[in-house]
Amino acid sequence: MRATSITVNRRIIFGKIQAAVDLAAPGATVTAAAGTYQDGEGTLSIDKDIIVEGASRSGVTIKPSSSPVCRGVELAASGATLKNVTVDGNSVAQNGTCNNNVAVVQILADNATVQNVTVDGPGDGEAVGINLFDTDGATIENALVKNTGKDGINVR
Repeated sequence: MRATSITVNRRIIFGKIQAAVDLAAPGATVTAAAGTYQDGEGTLSIDKDIIVEGASRSGVTIKPSSSPVCRGVELAASGATLKNVTVDGNSVAQNGTCNNNVAVVQILADNATVQNVTVDGPGDGEAVGINLFDTDGATIENALVKNTGKDGINVR
């Protein structure tokens, strides 16, 4: 059975947002309580039509990994939504497997949404803040993109 509403809390049950995303049913909302979430597994992949929502933009930080990854967060399904969080892209960097496709937030699907999100890049290098790759109908609303090595928002 898939859950329709999941709360992620650093101390209770789900300490990783990816685990909650994996369990969520399409149409569900995964809510992250205040805190810093470093999944440590690499890219946070939102690969179904769900909402991943932080308690507040300044109170929830997603740090995808402690070692270099090509992308911090990927929205890989139509209807996938990321909102009210900060994505810390300090570990996003060209690592030899990225094929020059390095982004703190990557939108790969039609009709995905990034809303009320701060994207903080690694400061230098090849990282794009938000990359829209071959998508239609994606929405970026109230996004602050800073400290990227390349473009803030790139549309390809």
